[in-house]
Amino acid sequence: AFSVPPLPRLRRFKVVVTTCICAAHISNALREEGAGTRGGWFSHVLVDEAGEATEPETLVPLALLRAVAGRAILLGDHFQ
Repeated sequence: AFSVPPLPRLRRFKVVVTTCICAAHISNALREEGAGTRGGWFSHVLVDEAGEATEPETLVPLALLRAVAGRAILLGDHFQ
């Protein structure tokens, strides 16, 4: 069965791989913890198949990006 690790365990990882929509689990866990997402969670967000993703799907992980030092990379081939 699929499960999202608790935040203390996620904080120990240098790389977190998730789908755009499953990134909402991290956002919800941060809200429940009271941490919110204002400080950002990810230093880098790489969205693969961005040409096929809808804008709302892409905004889920981008909302977790650090405001000042965060980097967003959108990859995708619109010809696929």
